[in-house]
Amino acid sequence: MHVGGAQLLVIDVDNPANVPAWLWPLLDRAVFRRTTTDPVSKRGHYIYRLRPGERFGGGLGKLKPPKGKGWGEVRCYGGAIVLAPTFHPRAAEGGAYTAGRDEPIPYRPDEIAAKLAPAADPVVYEPMTPAELDAKVAGFVGAYTDDGEPYALRPIVAAFDATPGGRHASMWDALCWALREAKAGRFPAQRAVDALRDRWDAAVSGEARDPDEFNRMVRDAVTVADASNVAALQRRAGGFASAKAARMAHRALGPGGAWHPDTLRAKGYLLPDRPQPATASRFQLVSARELAEPVEPMLWLVRGVWPERSAGVLAGDKKSMKTWNLQALAVAVAAGTALFDKYHVTSPGPVLYLSGEGGRNTFANRHQVIAERYGITGKMLRELPLWAEFGVSTLTDRHFTDAVKRHLDTLQPKLVILDPLYAYHPSDVEVQNVYARGPMLADLRTLVGDEAALIVGDHFNKTSTGRLDLANIAQAGMAQWADSWILQKHREAPNLDESKFWLEVETGTRRGGGKHLEVDWTLERDASDPDVILWTGVDWDSRPMIAKSAGGQVDTTVQAILQVVSDHPYELTETQVLDKVGGRREKARNALLGLKANGGVVVKKAPRMESGRTRNRDLVGLGEHAERLRRNRLRANETVPTRERVERTRTGDGNGSERVEP
Repeated sequence: MHVGGAQLLVIDVDNPANVPAWLWPLLDRAVFRRTTTDPVSKRGHYIYRLRPGERFGGGLGKLKPPKGKGWGEVRCYGGAIVLAPTFHPRAAEGGAYTAGRDEPIPYRPDEIAAKLAPAADPVVYEPMTPAELDAKVAGFVGAYTDDGEPYALRPIVAAFDATPGGRHASMWDALCWALREAKAGRFPAQRAVDALRDRWDAAVSGEARDPDEFNRMVRDAVTVADASNVAALQRRAGGFASAKAARMAHRALGPGGAWHPDTLRAKGYLLPDRPQPATASRFQLVSARELAEPVEPMLWLVRGVWPERSAGVLAGDKKSMKTWNLQALAVAVAAGTALFDKYHVTSPGPVLYLSGEGGRNTFANRHQVIAERYGITGKMLRELPLWAEFGVSTLTDRHFTDAVKRHLDTLQPKLVILDPLYAYHPSDVEVQNVYARGPMLADLRTLVGDEAALIVGDHFNKTSTGRLDLANIAQAGMAQWADSWILQKHREAPNLDESKFWLEVETGTRRGGGKHLEVDWTLERDASDPDVILWTGVDWDSRPMIAKSAGGQVDTTVQAILQVVSDHPYELTETQVLDKVGGRREKARNALLGLKANGGVVVKKAPRMESGRTRNRDLVGLGEHAERLRRNRLRANETVPTRERVERTRTGDGNGSERVEP
């Protein structure tokens, strides 16, 4: 049944557990048709009548849940539901279309209607046949063939969750997202449909499912995308906060526009809605009326690590992988992939990297192995929206600042990185004079503008304390200026022979939020030629920093057991290991049991000499996770985690879950 054509509105609940509590009293008013054989399940179609003249689209609108909390769909114009006695394609899994007694259908509740978007075209809608719907899909994919940002498709495809029970809702979200982005000109619609179809086919391979299920989702997603305004989609894809900002940017960059330094004001480098004379000052009063206007919320650029449009510093000990971390962050933002595979990039976009040391070859070598670790190779690597500038001068050199303005003009970056600050520091600005450095840093922020995030690379002084603190930064002014920060140091001395580095990293922002992390780097050097200095690969692992607590007492025992077993591999029984560790027997026994469960140690039959004879005993050796436990990656009583799977974050809806809250 075509829902909108029948003047109906249907709430299709797939996962009742995720339905918001406030919605259930409203759903209880609807005519309910269960879609499962479970007689007590609330999964099914909740049916309302539309009021005269109402036309809603097929999206959830403001009913859209946070990522991973999907509960169902809204169907109206352009949508359809299947009714009894049709056979359910997933009957083997308990699916069923059910009938019920005749009863009046109530009007849709005002609370639900207020959260739905109207259908785009206010004309008389008539039901479309499947052939007409297929023709509509063909017209859509034939019309939207631009390929302006091909890399934008990858995080959408990766966002599909193939877990049974949730994959239909996940694919529906991915299709709607992809087709809206295709309509904005980021990549061809047909390529998006093909890529998602491949993921769907792989997920349902070998299962008895409705063969038209994916096609129906595509038809409905095309209807949703058709209801979206192209200009609004392009504005959102371009990263503009509002239509007004988009108009200002296009006027500034279009024929007859200007990029004048006096326009670097409250809105960064965008021209005002009504251009002012070239002599206008950047010092302007802001009235109480303007201050009382709604404030645009700050969102995360990298969730929990760095906010959008925030300026600050990444600083750390000498040779503590500062540039590696900065380049890993730059590639993640440009590609829209999770930083260190765990921290979502919520609004990917172009990156401008001002590299002041090491030169192009060193930078490119790091860039390539980091990108490969993220799975970015070949054409995708060459098309990554990341640009580097290797020309170096002082922040007061007009030629340098003009070049940076041109780069900003051309790239419209989401993120600008300047690394390291000392390479660009003016010689006539005293490094220990906060009153001289403060204006220098403020001018740097003005140069970049506040539509892009800015991260400056800096270093700790030699006498810094053991704990991470902004006060450890070597020169004056940075701690006072930074709105956000990443601070890092070695957790323990690096293993230079094996190129292993174990870092403690702290992120924070004055807006609220942050993380305390352990980040481990392993670099792979080219061993084919002893005279070649080249990185051929890189690996990392990141996790929350283990706080020192009572659990640390257990860890001390764990370290002692691992050291004994390392010194005597397959030489001692469990009892003999405990004897050598000493201390409280029960605590040591519990630690040993935890190590056995976690793969820190293993016990197996092995020969050893006793009184001149060889005997087979149950002896203790190191397990595959011994090194991880030794470096405090796991507590002794925790189970070894499987590799964490992190979805790419949806970037199109700007939902509240990405807000940086104090």
